[in-house]
Amino acid sequence: MDERSSPAPAPTSGRGRLPTSVLLVGVGIAALMAFAVIVVMTARTDPTDYAPGTPESAFQAYYQAWEARDVEGAYGHLSSAIRSDIDLAAYRRSDAEQSHQRDQDRRVVLVGVDIDGDHAVLDLRIDQFSEGGFGGDRYSHERSIPLVHEDGAWRIDEPIVGLENMAFKH
Repeated sequence: MDERSSPAPAPTSGRGRLPTSVLLVGVGIAALMAFAVIVVMTARTDPTDYAPGTPESAFQAYYQAWEARDVEGAYGHLSSAIRSDIDLAAYRRSDAEQSHQRDQDRRVVLVGVDIDGDHAVLDLRIDQFSEGGFGGDRYSHERSIPLVHEDGAWRIDEPIVGLENMAFKH
């Protein structure tokens, strides 16, 4: 019987194979990304319900009317001082110019409220979202909204359309 040695296996250079540690890190990152997507998808998106007759509920009613394109309803949430400076026709014109706001993907978050007698200031954080990068980009800014209590109700005491100051002519 002829004993021949079998040929030695060819040396491998390691090309084409990823080290196990790299694979584990990749799997870990993928799992974290999947978890983040699940958290975002199940996060609460319903608006908060505020007690009736509060500055918070007054602003919420204003903003919901504005988002629903109920311009007259939104205008009715402005203080008498603002409505004396801006008639409904001027408010409608400004709304038409600012209507692009309704198409923005954003979230309005109440940060705090300061009430002093018949005056209140709501501190808001506006989170704006845009596509791009992984999961999109978020830009946030803060905004204060003054309110005044008149005729038994809280009213917005600043000339705004949506969340933006409106330019108006007297």
